[in-house]
Amino acid sequence: MANSDLDELLNALFSLAKHLLKKRHQFSPFGASMNERGEIAIAGSMPANLTPSPDDIIAPILRGFHEDVSNNTLRAVGICMDVRVIPPGESKKVDAICAQLEHQTGEAVNVFLPYRKKLFGSIEYGEVFGSPGERRIFSTQ
Repeated sequence: MANSDLDELLNALFSLAKHLLKKRHQFSPFGASMNERGEIAIAGSMPANLTPSPDDIIAPILRGFHEDVSNNTLRAVGICMDVRVIPPGESKKVDAICAQLEHQTGEAVNVFLPYRKKLFGSIEYGEVFGSPGERRIFSTQ
């Protein structure tokens, strides 16, 4: 990524996701945003449903991002989730942390960090890779 804002946001998202995987062995989707001053805030939601789908968790976060963007208070956003993905050069799906990042300048990217749970709760991380992302938050400006 050429954008330092997205690099900072990615580091915050991956850091929290790694912490949650180490401590709880799983995590629910969550978000993070960077305001105009460069400050990062973590965003989450608590759906009323006791067994929410990832979309039930992500939708309220995205609504909050849209509201903040309409008030011109954000310059970058990201959603982090636990996914299964096929890494480049591989043929089988693996567990991965996925960060969907978007910047007000139009850059959007998905960044994946594969991982494997090992004995005694340790986690082995693979090589980070990315793919073009979809503009969902800043596309209406």
